[in-house]
Amino acid sequence: MRFTHTTPFCSVLSTLGLFAVSPAYSSIVRNDVDYQYFRDFAENKGAFTVGASNISIQDKQGKILGRVLNGIPMPDFRVSNRQTAIATLVHPQYVNSVKHNVGYGSIQFGNDTQNPEEQAYTYRLVSRNPHPDYDYHLPRLNKLVTEISPAALSSVPLLGNGQPKANAYLDTDRFPYFVRLGSGTQQVRKADGTRTRTAPAYQYLTGGTPLKVLGFQNHGLLVGGSLTDQPLNTYAIAGDSGSPLFAFDKHENRWVLAGVLSTYAGFDNFFNKYIVTQPEFIRSTIRQYETRLDVGLTTNELIWRDNGNGDSTLQGLNERITLPIANPSLAPQNDSRHMPSEDAGKTLILSSRFDNNTLMLADNINQGAGALQFDSNFTVVGKNHTWQGAGVIVADGKRVFWQVSNPKGDRLSKLGAGTLIANGQGINQGDISIGEGTVVLAQKAASDGSKQAFNQVGITSGRGTAVLADSQQIKPENLYFGFRGGRLDLNGNNLAFTHIRHADGGAQIVNHNPDQAATLTLTGNPVLSPEHVEWVQWGNRPQGNAAVYEYINPHRNRRTDYFILKPGGNPREFFPLNMENSTSWQFIGNNRQQAAEQVAQAENARPDLITFGGYLGENAQTGKAAPSYSKTNIEWVNSPNTPHKPSPYTNTPTRTGAGVPTITASKKAATPAPTSHGMPTAPKTGNFSDITGEAAIEKTRHIANAAVYGRPEYRYNGALNLHYRPKRTDSTLLLNGGMNLNGEVLIEGGNMIVSGRPVPHAYDHQAKREPVLENEWTDGSFKAARFTLRNHARLTAGRNTAHLDGDITAYDLSGIDLGFIQGKTPECYRSYHSGSTHCTPNAVLKAENYRALPATQVRGDITLNDRSELRLGKAHLYGSIRAGKDTAVRMEADSNWTLSQSSHTGALTLDGAQITLNPDFANNTHNNRFNTLTVNGTLDGFGTFRFLTGIVRKQNAPPSNWKGTAAAHSKSTSKTPDKNLKQPNRLHL
Repeated sequence: MRFTHTTPFCSVLSTLGLFAVSPAYSSIVRNDVDYQYFRDFAENKGAFTVGASNISIQDKQGKILGRVLNGIPMPDFRVSNRQTAIATLVHPQYVNSVKHNVGYGSIQFGNDTQNPEEQAYTYRLVSRNPHPDYDYHLPRLNKLVTEISPAALSSVPLLGNGQPKANAYLDTDRFPYFVRLGSGTQQVRKADGTRTRTAPAYQYLTGGTPLKVLGFQNHGLLVGGSLTDQPLNTYAIAGDSGSPLFAFDKHENRWVLAGVLSTYAGFDNFFNKYIVTQPEFIRSTIRQYETRLDVGLTTNELIWRDNGNGDSTLQGLNERITLPIANPSLAPQNDSRHMPSEDAGKTLILSSRFDNNTLMLADNINQGAGALQFDSNFTVVGKNHTWQGAGVIVADGKRVFWQVSNPKGDRLSKLGAGTLIANGQGINQGDISIGEGTVVLAQKAASDGSKQAFNQVGITSGRGTAVLADSQQIKPENLYFGFRGGRLDLNGNNLAFTHIRHADGGAQIVNHNPDQAATLTLTGNPVLSPEHVEWVQWGNRPQGNAAVYEYINPHRNRRTDYFILKPGGNPREFFPLNMENSTSWQFIGNNRQQAAEQVAQAENARPDLITFGGYLGENAQTGKAAPSYSKTNIEWVNSPNTPHKPSPYTNTPTRTGAGVPTITASKKAATPAPTSHGMPTAPKTGNFSDITGEAAIEKTRHIANAAVYGRPEYRYNGALNLHYRPKRTDSTLLLNGGMNLNGEVLIEGGNMIVSGRPVPHAYDHQAKREPVLENEWTDGSFKAARFTLRNHARLTAGRNTAHLDGDITAYDLSGIDLGFIQGKTPECYRSYHSGSTHCTPNAVLKAENYRALPATQVRGDITLNDRSELRLGKAHLYGSIRAGKDTAVRMEADSNWTLSQSSHTGALTLDGAQITLNPDFANNTHNNRFNTLTVNGTLDGFGTFRFLTGIVRKQNAPPSNWKGTAAAHSKSTSKTPDKNLKQPNRLHL
């Protein structure tokens, strides 16, 4: 079919309604390729991680059909909303889609999982902003999106009316590759055309390559062809409306959002039309919601007042500025899919000409969907007043002192590479989500000593850092790492968690403070009492396993029924009516106390398994020293004057010096002078009038340093300790994200397992399982200055632990297991889909998978005391062992030990292991170094000893001594540095 004529094609095109009256279908794919390919592709999982390329695709018989993404990196699909991909983020507050998608009023971003620690935030649409001519719209959201960065827009040439040239995408030299994803009722198609439905509409995503781009029409790209043209071709039909089409721009070496799906040509014609993304429409629409403040100031202070009915004014400027804010008199429309009251609020942009000024809230300000964007240094104050809006953006290199609260239940979105310093006073009941840049939590205490920077602190997208000024800034249980996580900088403070709430491996805990060590303590879950079970409302997912749902059954005389949600169950499935179980619910009785006791008992019967899949310590340190501010650097400024010296947040220390933090007041910490409007003048950096001069100096220095240490150009890896103090003896802590600690790992009871982790795959909705493949694991590396075990503790370096570095000391009958052992080592992993931890106690891998396992490389010295034991599996220990007579060392098959210095053990058992006495045996260097191994107990088993000798020069020390029973069958492999020695030496027992 040729597309030179518009009418013939349009006559067969149908609009893809999101909620079509006719049966909805979506994403037809070929049936000779494993369906998991299309699922993984859509979720950036399996082989299709962001940046992956040259991926081979096989059919179900193992025949290679070809490769996808040849020389082109896999794009990030998480810019589209999770689960349905009907809208794609093109600006931190705007998504684009097709305007005939009228049924959605909210969206979420991140991974589509049932993990309660995903903490997916629901963004509401406040306006839809339809294009006047095309099937295209640009909904505005109520908050800035923190989980992801927006999709890139194309720079293709524009026509005179501002529309992009759709035919530009026909240039295969510039745009050689296209990909897509979508949701809806899913189908597979055989070669004979037979189609089979695999799932209802809007349950999950599939993705792949679209059909071939053939032409353009009415600002739309036309694609068509056969499913078998490419290994992962997909055809979009009804139900995929608004789903994105991405094009790789070879000129700019990046993926751009080319269009959104609008129409199709029936189930068998295999033609789609994508409305080309409208960059100029996007820009012009966004400008309508912005007010840029770029006029002169009459004072150093802007006073912001709410005049009522959605109107506010900013005083202190050369001209009167009126800013629209939320208007509560405007009612929701279209079943709350349009929120005019919030849409009324505009974004305020404070330009770079306002440097070191103050924004004073004279009233509570609800800016609605309007945000605050700071392109300059600012202080925001407002005694007992709150601010609410879309969020705060701080430009790179700028800092904003944030001395106001947001209301309870409201979330402050923080974006921008700059620094937000939350240093208000007392308890802030509002929440924050940190998606970019740095947030220093430095709240000052109220008169009663209470303080809280934010109620709930979320760190997400992997681009943000939260810095603690002290350990009382947050409740640890209210901290969470959302999608792709980010950094929590303890900044020399100690913090204790039952477990760390995190969605995925992007979570990271660091200590960027170069002067003060920090300690992270994990305790695991306590024994649960019935009073502490979780009570959950219908429709919500529980945060943990011990959760009960109460149902007042109106169909049975308001009888009270109690249920628990089954694993993988749907919390929105209706409760059974007749005291019975269902697919999602398990009935547990009609008595509240007995239900709580039953759930608590079941929870306590399960082993306490917790996982931290994030990274401990800094793994991106630059080696560049950060400037450190001393007391002599503090500039004192008498209010209302402006500091004379540069701010440490606006200068690059390597070029202009370190800059100087400032305090506004006097050394007596006097109250700032009143202004003409009767309010105290706000400080330029921070107001510490509640503390003495010396304390104010130290507080200012500490906050200034905290804001600098975590900047990407420094990221110093300071001393960080990890203490594991479990409250239950059966507790297990799994660490599978990696570790680089300049401190101690202390294990005081329980079990700590370090290991690799499975390659994540998209959930298999047909089989209702998460694919965990034994032969697809990623390796983990763990490093600390030392590991100390006490109180019957056990440390296990499990499967796919590539490296374990650090000295290890064991006391009190503790155990050390290094390297995987068939049938003896537990295999543990955390489900990416549910967030729960699973362990197989004595795992046995297939022979080929065991052979492919990396041998754990262990570097460090080991000390055993108090009848402790060491067991080496598939591992190579480079170091010494110093062990008491009452201890034991067992070396299994595939274990190696290379002595770094002379060592002694208690009992030593070999099972096909190998011991090398000289550290440079393999390369025959340092021939004058001879180590001695002394066994002060039973020697048993079979193994190989390798050592160097120098008989001609009489340089060999006795390589091995046994003081006890020797029942070993061993062979020795010796090499001599003496060229004239022809016979190897024998090892005499």
